[in-house]
Amino acid sequence: MASRFPLVLVNGNLSELPAGDTLSVVLPAPPHNDLAGLQGGAAGEYYHLTAAQATDVSNLSSSLSGKQASLVSGTNIKTINNTSLLGSGNIALNSDSIALRNVGAGVAELLTVTDMADHFLTGAVVNGCGATDNGNGTFSIASGEVMIRDAASDHSSLHTFALSAAGPFTPADNDVTYYYIDYNGGNPVWASGISTSDYNGQNKMQAYSVARQGTRLFIIDARGQSLDGNRKVRRLLLETSGANQNGYWHTRGGSVLAASGLALSVTQGKFYYGLAPIAHTAFDTTVAGTADANVFDYYYARNNWTYTANSKTINSTQYDNAGTLSNLVAGRYRTDWVYLVLSAGTPKLVVVMGNAQHASLAEAQAATMPASIPAWMDGASVLLGQAVVLKGATTLTIQSAFNTGFTGSPTATHNDLGALQGGAAGEYYHLTAAQATDVSNLSSSLSGKQATLVSGSNIKTINGSSILGSGDINIGGGTGSASGFEQSFLLMGA
Repeated sequence: MASRFPLVLVNGNLSELPAGDTLSVVLPAPPHNDLAGLQGGAAGEYYHLTAAQATDVSNLSSSLSGKQASLVSGTNIKTINNTSLLGSGNIALNSDSIALRNVGAGVAELLTVTDMADHFLTGAVVNGCGATDNGNGTFSIASGEVMIRDAASDHSSLHTFALSAAGPFTPADNDVTYYYIDYNGGNPVWASGISTSDYNGQNKMQAYSVARQGTRLFIIDARGQSLDGNRKVRRLLLETSGANQNGYWHTRGGSVLAASGLALSVTQGKFYYGLAPIAHTAFDTTVAGTADANVFDYYYARNNWTYTANSKTINSTQYDNAGTLSNLVAGRYRTDWVYLVLSAGTPKLVVVMGNAQHASLAEAQAATMPASIPAWMDGASVLLGQAVVLKGATTLTIQSAFNTGFTGSPTATHNDLGALQGGAAGEYYHLTAAQATDVSNLSSSLSGKQATLVSGSNIKTINGSSILGSGDINIGGGTGSASGFEQSFLLMGA
């Protein structure tokens, strides 16, 4: 049988496929969803994923873990003043919208956060406003933020302001100047005064206390007294010993005055100015050099203050005689007074020379404090103690205001000793052996002696006349009178 080849359509005519040719037959692909064994999906829904989508599906469980359930106002998200937080728009809140309800009987008002601030907080420098000493007797204040009341009342409204940098300021020379922020009708300005009554802590709020001595400034920083006030009050009460001078409270320990020869020393310590802590360094004038910690200013002439700067030792030969340095009399004492001028920067030691001579150490130690001190340090200093010196001595007797005992040289004068018995102030006489014997025999010597005669008490009178004293009593003859003596004589003569 002859071979037969498949017929193919060529140019519209059926022809046999030539020998040696290959016939390719392309069958149409069936629809995907008609295939057997399809997994997942649903009838008519057998979608494939991209690689990224497949990754997302794999991570879906971990991605959803911990996600927030749908929010339902009032159910799993609160409302504010009964207003839903869900949806578009804005809810404007101010401090007056946030309140604490007063449940007191008969009180229907709400106490707002603003009310709380006005009643319970205090104005303060919240940030900045630092002081810079310009080194020429002036200082400048940096910009900052403050909170201050709008009136001189404990319950007036508090306001916050941003202050620009200010200065330079020139404090009064040889005086203490107080710098404060004045509300000034809503336009706060820096102001100053030389009295603590110039500011009130309400609409005039203190920031600095500045003592000036020429080009030297001693700045006390009082900006942050009201910040965290509760804690600061507790620290003040815990640390201070109750010793208060010029508004400065001394903490326990430190600031102890002592001497080495005629030189002075002070241990480091700390004070509080209101609620502002002020620490000071130690002083020792035996150390060479003129650093502030190793010298003191020596003042005298109280009516026209004069001083010697960079002093190292106490004068043991002179005293302030109404403004003139005069020689002490041998055996006499002088009492000097030692002060510490406090500062947030470098503090200063000042000594005021005594203006009197004292006959004894006890008298010198009982001397009265100066009625006045240099004006520039009055209100900026504290008294550390007294230094008593004997004419020509090489040591000092120190009484420190901030320790429980006194230090100093041994007593060389009998009447300055302690526990003296008998005598009186300035009168402690000793007896010779003979005088001591007489005193011992005094009781027996007086035994049986007549007590002092008192006319009419332990010796009679005659005719009402005392017989004590000089002179004569004349008793004459009788004439029949009934008087005792005259009658006796008449009877005897009968």
